[in-house]
Order: sequence, then C-alpha cells, then structure tokens
Amino acid sequence: ALRKFEGEIDLIHAHGLRNGVGLQALRERRKRDVPLLITPHGMHFPQLMSRGKLLKSLVSMGWDRRYQRSATCFHVTSDLELRHLRSAGVTQPAAGAPIGVSANADETAAPGIDDLVPGARGRRIALFLAILDRKKGARRLVESWGRVAPDGWQLVIAGPDLGGHRAEVERAIESSAQRDSITLLDGVYGADKWRLMRAASVFVLPTEWESFGIVVGEALASGVPVITTTQTPWRALPE
Repeated sequence: ALRKFEGEIDLIHAHGLRNGVGLQALRERRKRDVPLLITPHGMHFPQLMSRGKLLKSLVSMGWDRRYQRSATCFHVTSDLELRHLRSAGVTQPAAGAPIGVSANADETAAPGIDDLVPGARGRRIALFLAILDRKKGARRLVESWGRVAPDGWQLVIAGPDLGGHRAEVERAIESSAQRDSITLLDGVYGADKWRLMRAASVFVLPTEWESFGIVVGEALASGVPVITTTQTPWRALPE
C-alpha cells in the first residue's frame, strides 16, 4: 500500500511500539527522510513493560530503540502517559492531545435494549464495555457486584474475549449470589454500542491502568456518569 504513495508522503504517523508497524515506519522514515510522529498508546507504562521483560528488552536493543530515536515527536494522550514516556528516557518533544471521541450519543428517539439485554426491562443498568482482559477488571467487578447487591439494578458486561479471560468472568458470575442480575454479552459495536451507552445509568471500568480509556470518553459523551480507578488519566472526574 505504501508503494502507491511514492513521493507523496510528507509525514509518517506510527501507532504503537515493538510491532511490525514500527519496523515499517522506521524503514519508510529512512527512505523518505520525512518527519516521524509516534503515538505509543501506553507502551511505556511500567505495568505493560513488566510483561515479557526478556523479549521486550531484546526487541528494544534492536530496531525498536532505533525506531524511537528516529522519531521527530511523540504524541501522548494524557499527562500520565507523558510522565511514563519521560521516565523511559524519551527526550524528544511530546505533544499532548486526547484521543477524539466520535459519538452518536446525541441521537434522539433511539430504540430500547430489550433485544440486547432481555432481563433489563424496568431495571437500572450499570455498564462495563471493554475488552475482557484481566487488567480491565471485569471479574473483580462481578465479585464486587455480589457484595454490593444493589436492588433494581442489572450489571451488563460486554466485550470480546482476550487471552481466555471470559471463562474467568463466567465462573465468577456462576458463583455469584447475584448472578441473575448480571448479563454477559460478546463485543457490541456500532449503533448497538451507543444504545447500550445511552441506556446505562452508570458506566464502570475498574481497570488496573489505562493510557487514555476511550470508553470513558464515550460514556461521558453519552451523558453517563463514570466510575473508574485512579490508575487512569481520568482523575479529574470528580471536578
């Protein structure tokens, strides 16, 4: 695809580190002698760096280090990400800009969600919508829900599986005394996602860490209050 743009590229904007995209961006940067902007998407966060340390260190000693050194500028999505970027030794200029949220949340007369969550009629909804990954906290949310046991509420967990974590969430639901008030869905996208967002009374993301947390922005754009952790860039939520 890049060969179609011979002579027409003035800037390369690469997303992520330690992946094939970065390797290709490094090659193109050298070949074309144009500025390189890198959006790391949280790849400098210590929680992520601690996973697979040996492999990451080997990659970092190779092309990934040259790739980062060749960057003209970095794009970070929060002050939290900027701090981790500097702690990793990156000295190039960094531009801070949040990820844009394009929401259809202002649509009116939207249909209900009875087809998506049949058991939710007449009940208030607490929504978790994210990848089912351990760090996102879906299993912990199920366990907490069982202890809180709110009357008249339905917890809706929606998201695609990552690394088999869905099975852990299913087991937690099955052993919960509040399992009848918990609905587990697969990934929900497009218009159905926004229907769920607008139907929720509160959005909950008990994540271990986030470089930005797009779903938080999407919930806020839908007019839905958010409960999340202090390990996200959304510490200003109370204000």
